[in-house]
Amino acid sequence: MNTLKCQPALTAESDNGLKVSKLTKIRLIRKFQRFEGNIDCCASAYTRVCKQFECLWRDECLLLVKDEAL
Repeated sequence: MNTLKCQPALTAESDNGLKVSKLTKIRLIRKFQRFEGNIDCCASAYTRVCKQFECLWRDECLLLVKDEAL
């Protein structure tokens, strides 16, 4: 996971009292997606097609879909 992308979201999560410990990477990204007002669809694009072009997690998500298929 790209630390530069995560840091603002982690700060926002902490500031709002949302718990992020002990979550899988996919569940954590989905939590961030909801917090940012996006669809919480990380790693659910099984056809490796994602139309959420504005999502900060899009690239990481598509990599996770590839990893899940292995």
